[in-house]
Amino acid sequence: SPGVPKAATKATLCAEYNNLDSVKAIFDENKDEIAAVILEPVVGNSGFIKPDKEFLEGIRKLSEENGALLVFDEVMTGFRVSYGGAQEYFGIKPDVTTMGKVIGGGLPVGAYGGRKDIMEMVAPAGPMYQAGTLSGNPLAMTAGIETLKKLKKDGVY
Repeated sequence: SPGVPKAATKATLCAEYNNLDSVKAIFDENKDEIAAVILEPVVGNSGFIKPDKEFLEGIRKLSEENGALLVFDEVMTGFRVSYGGAQEYFGIKPDVTTMGKVIGGGLPVGAYGGRKDIMEMVAPAGPMYQAGTLSGNPLAMTAGIETLKKLKKDGVY
């Protein structure tokens, strides 16, 4: 994409979605070099592509076997396919999850969360500082809480 530095794309490897063999090949060709597998559990950014559950299970297993984090981009799927997102729906627990404005009831906000050992790396507990203009915005957080209350009701999903 225009504006993305070549150094950033050089460090990014792409596999074919729903093709576990393509992911295995990348791990094999880059032994001990892959930090994380980042994907939308249900592809929405390039059309709707439903995952094979075996694909997501295989990615989870490959990530664990190769010491790579599994990151689910749930910006589009969070609270949409189920209250617990695609990870709850498919029963696959990523190491890190990213979410977008759905957590703010549609208002501008983003968030990430993950395993305790990873989150303890974030200040004030750890050395990685993270902040943002809209972090913890009271209006967005209130809208998010109210949205979650409505989604919790019977029959929503």
